Amino acid sequence: MKYMKALFVQETIGELILDLQHAKGPDRALDLRIATAIGYERTTMIVDKGGSKQRKVVWLSPGTKSRAAVPPFTARFDLALRVAKTIDPNCAGAFTWGGTFCTAKINDGPRFSAATPMLAIIIAALSATLMDAGKPPH
Repeated sequence: MKYMKALFVQETIGELILDLQHAKGPDRALDLRIATAIGYERTTMIVDKGGSKQRKVVWLSPGTKSRAAVPPFTARFDLALRVAKTIDPNCAGAFTWGGTFCTAKINDGPRFSAATPMLAIIIAALSATLMDAGKPPH
């Protein structure tokens, strides 16, 4: 749980897992919630645009706090693995797919099913944080 935000309460992680389990595929809103869970920070800046001041949402990457675009975690396999490695740098896992669902397992945790391998991997990784905290995942 290297980068898990302390104020990102367990119930919120559970809700995110539930929403990931019901997702049909890549989802940008879920990407933003995943980013928050693994340490990205959302802030706003005031920018001058054509003579008027406007608010602009800016994301800061974990650790460096430099401006960064939130990656499409739910759309790319390499980014789903990055989520798992951010949560547990030493994790090992496996996934399978067939028909209309995929399953993933990380470390000694249970298998989790989802619509895509990326979703299943992220669910398994986030679920490990709940198990580490002593709360069973959904």
